[in-house]
Amino acid sequence: MDGMKACFIYFFLIINLGLFAQDGLLHLNQNEVSSGYVLFSDSTQVYLINNCGIKVHEWQTENEASQSQYLLPDGNLLFTSKLPANTSFPLGAGGGGGRLQIYAPDNSITWQYDVYQPSAFVAHHDVEYLPNGNILAIVWEEISIPNIIAEGRNPSNLSNRFWAEKIIEIEPLAGNDANIIWEWRVMDHLIQDFDATKNNFGIIADHPEKLNLNLGNPTVTGADWLHANSIDYNESLDQILISFRFISEIFIIDHSTTTSEAVTSTGGNSGKGGDFLWRYGNPANYDRASEWEQELFEQHDAKWIPDGMPNAGAISVFNNGRNRPGQDYSAVEIIIPPVDAVGNYQAPLNYEPFLPEEEFIEYRKNAIGGSFYSANRGGGYFTENGNLIICNGLNATFFELELPSETAVFAYKNTSGKPLFKVQKYATDYPGIQALNLLETSTIESPSSIVSQACISDSLCASTLVQMNNLPESVTMEYNWLLSGYPVGGTFDGNGVFLQAFNPGQAGAGLHTITYTYDDGFGCETTISQNVLVVGVTFNFVNYQLGIISP
Repeated sequence: MDGMKACFIYFFLIINLGLFAQDGLLHLNQNEVSSGYVLFSDSTQVYLINNCGIKVHEWQTENEASQSQYLLPDGNLLFTSKLPANTSFPLGAGGGGGRLQIYAPDNSITWQYDVYQPSAFVAHHDVEYLPNGNILAIVWEEISIPNIIAEGRNPSNLSNRFWAEKIIEIEPLAGNDANIIWEWRVMDHLIQDFDATKNNFGIIADHPEKLNLNLGNPTVTGADWLHANSIDYNESLDQILISFRFISEIFIIDHSTTTSEAVTSTGGNSGKGGDFLWRYGNPANYDRASEWEQELFEQHDAKWIPDGMPNAGAISVFNNGRNRPGQDYSAVEIIIPPVDAVGNYQAPLNYEPFLPEEEFIEYRKNAIGGSFYSANRGGGYFTENGNLIICNGLNATFFELELPSETAVFAYKNTSGKPLFKVQKYATDYPGIQALNLLETSTIESPSSIVSQACISDSLCASTLVQMNNLPESVTMEYNWLLSGYPVGGTFDGNGVFLQAFNPGQAGAGLHTITYTYDDGFGCETTISQNVLVVGVTFNFVNYQLGIISP
């Protein structure tokens, strides 16, 4: 082959992902994996790695990650941080954070803001960076026991504390300041059928746009009633998608409302204020189905699939599958809501549940073809080439599947073994990637995994510039030519070639191909070729006897 030889790696370790004996890159098919870089957090470190598992950028944060982190279009890192002063909402309560930070590429903090007030509220789990530069944050808010009972909560269905959920929109300002420019509270959209003398009393099945206040088991969840764990924004619809893990449902609300409209059931593009526009996963929550019709089981990472990708506009969700009837297994599911172009959802009739427009698509294969299971954490991310990255969070692994075959083309295990919340992959042309000065340093694990070692060797092979010097396009037979190549140490081949010399007379007149092959000693062999024309020439001489000059 002329030029560089294309090298291909295909390593497949037939070992269960949860039992891999090594860390780092475990499996790679360079022909099918999507281009780009994966971002993930391991406690106070946030890593960006390439497809070889090599660290190309790292942020060292001052506090442990609350859960989520995102690479912004300007190359900065949006990081949810566990605020050490947060003693009112225990850090162990799954994602409790309290501090939002933006780190520059040089690891300096350009902005930080604390969403925390003792015994009142705290930011947790996830954030969403908006196109206008604002940030949506999920917030636990403390509701006093007398107040929640007054709203209609069954006193026997309470622990000693009660946390509800709200969403705030934060406008970052200079000097680590911020404006809260919008707010939505679940406490403003409740229904209960426990006590007619209390607030929010009504028939639950008649009001699926509101949340049954008496859902949940405090003996399991304690103060954390709903446990929101992801938030996403749809710019074209101006809507928000949020996941409530402890009741196994996802919800869509209208973001176009004012804060005052978000308290009510009127206003905004939908005309429904802050009420739920659509919900999915557990219709028993609003008395429109039995438990066996439940579809989501303590899910994570619900989000819209962006434009330009397969199933754009649909919702992907990591269905953890905990307490799933029959068998516990996890899956990434694609759900297509019945919505029109302006964001109106088809309402269910005759006490039917909210359903997708069509049957959901389920991806449940792991890197070796069987099912996988993460009782908590986890996520799914679609790449620009249509592949699917699955974060098997509890097992500290993530892998990429080529679709629709669901064939694994990449698999990686977190070196520390710590569980992962979710991962993001950014394409090479993403502005945030372009803004970084990426330097391929080393793998996070030491020594590098055997798959990384092979990939590194292959990458060096592909980047090695092999040259052949000191040979013109045409030569005559009268001179031999000394050959040279770069890098030095390779071998030459072709008619008339002996060691590092080319003898045109031995090759004979005509067109000949000379090749130079370089082997780096690590399995990478690269060849370059050049054609040379040998011209047959006889020396001029004078025939003095005939007086004729002959060529």
